[in-house]
Amino acid sequence: MDWYLAAMRRSFDMAGRSHRREFAWFIACMLLFYLVISAVFEIAGRDSARVASALFTLVHLLAFVAACSRRLHDTGRSGWWQLLLFVPGVGFLVLLLLMAVPGSSGGNRFGLPPPAELLEP
Repeated sequence: MDWYLAAMRRSFDMAGRSHRREFAWFIACMLLFYLVISAVFEIAGRDSARVASALFTLVHLLAFVAACSRRLHDTGRSGWWQLLLFVPGVGFLVLLLLMAVPGSSGGNRFGLPPPAELLEP
């Protein structure tokens, strides 16, 4: 949960780097919250479920883009690599693979590695 909150606080910060663990926990929490919100509002009615899902997506869209950019920066790549999502079929898989590789241990053109204390829950 701490990683999710940290990523949400850094929603407007496209600079810097993020660990794999921080990114993975942010995505996992975001998906879990989305599923819970969708299920709860689905019980209330179909229209409210659509509205709740759309609002959730809008709130988290910028945080998601920023977290992806920082994760790509940790691997030494530009945030523009996210445009692979628009390549049908393989774009998502290639981007997922790029997010999964370990980050560079030393500094790169995007800065120093994230502090080690961020790895602790």
